[in-house]
Amino acid sequence: MGIRGLTSLLRESGLLPSFSTETGETFSSLDQHQVQPGSTLAIDGPGVSFHIYRLAYLQHYKNIMGQRHTYDNDLDLIAHLLPSMLHLKDVQRVTDELMHQLLRVHQVNVHIYSDGKKQRRKEETRSYRDDQRMVERENLRKFFTKQMLPSSFRSQSTPRSRSKNFKIPIPDAFTFMMEFPVPVLLFQQVEHSFRILARQYENGELHDSNVFFRMTQCEGEADQVVAMASALDTSNMTYAIGQDSDYCVFGFPMDHDLWSLGDIHVQVSGVRACVVHVIMCLDFCDE
Repeated sequence: MGIRGLTSLLRESGLLPSFSTETGETFSSLDQHQVQPGSTLAIDGPGVSFHIYRLAYLQHYKNIMGQRHTYDNDLDLIAHLLPSMLHLKDVQRVTDELMHQLLRVHQVNVHIYSDGKKQRRKEETRSYRDDQRMVERENLRKFFTKQMLPSSFRSQSTPRSRSKNFKIPIPDAFTFMMEFPVPVLLFQQVEHSFRILARQYENGELHDSNVFFRMTQCEGEADQVVAMASALDTSNMTYAIGQDSDYCVFGFPMDHDLWSLGDIHVQVSGVRACVVHVIMCLDFCDE
């Protein structure tokens, strides 16, 4: 789940990659590394679900904004930009495309770790996130029942359209993702796609013996198991891929490196990512 506020602090200090709230593009001064074929990405299930959601919604936002002239007014445009309007088939498409690139094109193994029983020590964090979700759902209710928008929309500096029907500045995609809830069945859709893929690899249906795709249901939270899978691999070819700040402060030798899920670039030329140096994060936390 992460340590509240630590990720933002590490990003501001240049120890984690940052990203543009307008385009989603990541930028960082950290070292970059290319994933070699045969490497294994140990990935936190909830983290990769949010990553897929971000990729799918950014494309949805771009498509709708590219057609904004077809909508009658701003409220109609905003209704179509809501994250809850993201089709699950688009989530499935992004999931399948990402896994196809990793597994079939670049020959990288993928091991997804899902959360198990909830841990008591995380109750405060869960309560905080539950409160956030309540605010998001209330924002959605107010929009549809009263045409009320969150205050962040009124503070946007985006130029208004000259048309009389377009008077509300439209914020960037990340404002929508922060203010409104995710699609109801988002996590179930991603997990469903993963389970189909895992079954296909297990049954040999894809005829690709050079790589594997696996899913593991953890007893507790997945991030600790992900960290352990990477730290115990003496070949140094299993990489912990996550977004939580937990990875920066536990589970690794001090000279171990972490890869940021949000900064994995899957391109035709290969898979690249910025390397987060755990020892630098630990030294920063000690200051």
